[in-house]
Amino acid sequence: MSIKKAKRSKIHPQRHADQIGGLGVIFGRLPVHPEHQTNMSVTCWQAFNNITQGESTEEHWAILAASINASLILAERGLGTLYVPYVTTALDAMFECQQRGNRTGAWRFTGPGMNAVRDALEVIDEQLKHVTQDQMRQALIEVERRQEAGPFYTYTENREAA
Repeated sequence: MSIKKAKRSKIHPQRHADQIGGLGVIFGRLPVHPEHQTNMSVTCWQAFNNITQGESTEEHWAILAASINASLILAERGLGTLYVPYVTTALDAMFECQQRGNRTGAWRFTGPGMNAVRDALEVIDEQLKHVTQDQMRQALIEVERRQEAGPFYTYTENREAA
């Protein structure tokens, strides 16, 4: 006598399918991959360290400027709105650094400027933990659009008085 076996179900309860069928990848709803987060963060911090240690070039300044500009766009769009003042203060410091670099060739921060950029880098690190691929792509597109339209950011010499 043969024993009838129950028909096996092809449903695997331990496997969970993405409810949007993988379209999150297409639409960029996935977070930035942790390895990419680390690479972006390390690149920014290395550029910052090079500037603070006096071993900088315009390229180091450009890395920080692009990152801080993208951070401002993300903050304006709701990812860290409370931190906009930190980012704008860092952009002031970046402007001063650019002026000094163009005038003397020394790409350095003032003491308060260094602290402002350090604070902005900490904001960027937090934003990287929460930003999606699409949000990051759109922020970079907006940075490029604003740069092509003219000055990205208007420097205010004495922001408290403004």
